[in-house]
Amino acid sequence: MSQGHTVSRKRIKLEDESDSDNDKKHVDAIQAPELQYGPIPSNEELMNRQRQQSHVGPMLAPAPMYYGAPPPLPGPMYYAAPPGPMYIPPPPMMPPPMPAYLSYEPPPPMVPSETMAAALNPDALPALVLKIAYRDPTGTARILLTSAYNSHGHAEAVAQRKTQHEVLDFDQYSKDAWHTLNTSHYTNLKSKQAHADTSFGTKLSALETLRKIGKTIVLSSGDCLQSEVRKQFQGDSCLPDTMKGILDSMEEEECLQAGENVLDVGKGELLDKAEWLARQWKSYCLAGEESFDDVLEALGYDNVTSEEDSD
Repeated sequence: MSQGHTVSRKRIKLEDESDSDNDKKHVDAIQAPELQYGPIPSNEELMNRQRQQSHVGPMLAPAPMYYGAPPPLPGPMYYAAPPGPMYIPPPPMMPPPMPAYLSYEPPPPMVPSETMAAALNPDALPALVLKIAYRDPTGTARILLTSAYNSHGHAEAVAQRKTQHEVLDFDQYSKDAWHTLNTSHYTNLKSKQAHADTSFGTKLSALETLRKIGKTIVLSSGDCLQSEVRKQFQGDSCLPDTMKGILDSMEEEECLQAGENVLDVGKGELLDKAEWLARQWKSYCLAGEESFDDVLEALGYDNVTSEEDSD
């Protein structure tokens, strides 16, 4: 029995020694983490590793990184294990700095101006205004658009009423026509003094202008104003008389040359146009038939008819 007690005591002693050894190793691992995680690099080793990288600019001493641990005490550098089941060791070196050209600064906000509004396409303005009105959460744009539409419709209605009540005066046109036929340079060509001072081109231009006025008179129809104009010339033969006076101040060769004149290419000679005007003038019973006969005779109408009869 004494032998059995001796064996049990030895086992108890061995177990106590093993427990004390395990406790000692656990305490040493807490006090010296390099036994568990390997040797910890010093500041000089970290600086040497960082110098091996390609950097632009001066090298700075890396700042030690701590993951949830308090700063180390003076003396050898140790990393205290943070509380918790998982411990992440710090990186061996600092990452390279971010290049400066990657920095982005947003552009300053643009303030709308009259120049920007003038540069807009007028065709795109209606769609742009509608888009702004639909996307405005306050409803201010819709109110302004509706107000502008109502004011525009009111302005159009006022302008239409003003036009309906406006009185148009056509008396100025009558005065201009009377001045052209009676007191203008064309009428003065009937005098002897005008014959000596006026060129052939001026007289020819006067004949063409009076012919166009006569054409406008005979072709005007379907309106009260045109009818009144034709009635005025039923008793006034100033237009054919003026054309006859211009031809009387010209030599015979000049009159024949004027009859062959072509003002617009492809539209006939002055003689053909004057003959058409004379027929229309007589069909409306306007005054001055004898003067138109003299005009056609001076332009060479008798020569043309005699040649046709001989053929």
